Amino acid sequence: MPKRSIDESIRRAKASNALEGLHSTKEQDELVKLSLEGEITHDEFIKKVLELANE
Repeated sequence: MPKRSIDESIRRAKASNALEGLHSTKEQDELVKLSLEGEITHDEFIKKVLELANE
């Protein structure tokens, strides 16, 4: 997925979540971006999300 599309997708998802009163951290946003860019595997993504959730 092109970087511009990834950034736009994240921006739209954040706006949609904000309407529901949900907000993400910079760390969460970065993990999503890394996953969409193919920089980390799905398993790495899940592991890191669980680590953030347990902090």
